[in-house]
Amino acid sequence: MIFIFVVIASFTLLLYLHVTRNFHYWKKRNVPYLEPTAFFGNFFPVCSRKQMIGDFYKTIYNSKRTEYVGFYTFDQPCILIRDPEIIKNVMIKDFHNFTNHAVTYSKDDKLSANMLFFTANSKWKTLRRYFSTTYSSAKLKNMFGTIAERCDGVIRHVDEVSKNEIDCRDFAMRYGVDAISACGFGIKADALQKESAFFKMTKQLSEMATSMAAFFVAPILVEVFKLKFFESQAAHYLKDIFVSITEKRKKCEYVQRGDLIDVLLQLEQDGHSVDENLIGGAAMQFLFAGFETTGTTISFALYELAMNRSVQERLREEIRSLCGGKNKISYEMISQMGYLDMVLKETLRKYPALPFLDRRSKASYKVPGSDLVIDKGVNVYISSIGLHYDENYFPNPYKFDPERFASKQNPWVYMPFGNGPRKCIGSRFAELTVKTILVKLLLNFRVKPSPETPYRITFEKNGVLLAPEGHKLYLNFERIHPKCT
Repeated sequence: MIFIFVVIASFTLLLYLHVTRNFHYWKKRNVPYLEPTAFFGNFFPVCSRKQMIGDFYKTIYNSKRTEYVGFYTFDQPCILIRDPEIIKNVMIKDFHNFTNHAVTYSKDDKLSANMLFFTANSKWKTLRRYFSTTYSSAKLKNMFGTIAERCDGVIRHVDEVSKNEIDCRDFAMRYGVDAISACGFGIKADALQKESAFFKMTKQLSEMATSMAAFFVAPILVEVFKLKFFESQAAHYLKDIFVSITEKRKKCEYVQRGDLIDVLLQLEQDGHSVDENLIGGAAMQFLFAGFETTGTTISFALYELAMNRSVQERLREEIRSLCGGKNKISYEMISQMGYLDMVLKETLRKYPALPFLDRRSKASYKVPGSDLVIDKGVNVYISSIGLHYDENYFPNPYKFDPERFASKQNPWVYMPFGNGPRKCIGSRFAELTVKTILVKLLLNFRVKPSPETPYRITFEKNGVLLAPEGHKLYLNFERIHPKCT
């Protein structure tokens, strides 16, 4: 009996020593840090689902008023940068050392290996160069008509159900799928139809990926259990569609659309290897990264407009003044709407879709003007939502105030799409799709709170992207006559 006790005690002690072996890492380097606990480090609030990962980094940001804060994800030392100048160094000046995300994927996960977000070094550079051409100013202008048509479908949908309160996040995500599918792949998804198979499969991807924080913080779990970011019937269904479209375009002459499929074909023509995993991975990156973030941003914007009547009326006045007596809006009109741009920027300040940024140090790096050395392999984090709610940069941060953006903000404290060479390549497309639907909706409806509308938004704790709790957001839409499209 004593022998068994000694064995158990010895094993427990050895295990404790192993999981806490790095816990003096930041103290030895005189870096301000959060005191860790065994097994979890500082990560217990996320593991226990008391906090979503974005709120976790925001809490670290708010914990100290220093340029940076050390913390532990399980037993791994990580650092969160608070100082805008150091953030600028990481994101641009010394980008060569922070090229890659801290995110990881299993070697068996062929789709993730071909998603732009996961790719690293030279592969990322090549794909980024090609894919960024999809969203040039000329191509966005050409896409506008397609986007506007999808908006008209939303107006009809809201008209049909406007007698009841509406989950605006649902129709906004469906609109996002329609716009991205049409502009990116030449697909008519019919996502606003209740039985749309394409939307169901896309939503299944999203539901599966919401619990995948392990890819960002626990590489050992990803490798040991061979986790896959997308491993489901939905992933195979969508990959087959994208591969089929690509193969059809290869076999026949067609007018170039300038979309993602064209980019993949050009990539192959230029001598790069393009297999079904690259096609599937690239397409699902565009679809997954775009539809949920766009849909959520639209719903948050509508929520704030419903809760801030004066902002809504001022925005509607701007829209009407540019629309005049015409029944159609144009790309040029959207581009001229300064207050609309301010409303969108303020929405993205309060609700950045990805509320944190991550990088991994390639080599030992001494922060300029500081004694801090970031060792090779250390993960570096930036809390964009922490910066966005910092009273030093945005006074009264919980107030929705588009006037903040009447003048230009510091790009290193306002980063809803990231910054530097790895800034989201679809940001301009996302802004256009959001602005267009907001214009269409405000010309046709007054947006009001419903009995189910929360006084203050709380966020879903299970996931990486910012989303309202329960993944729903109810509002009322009151028809304005006459109709204006």
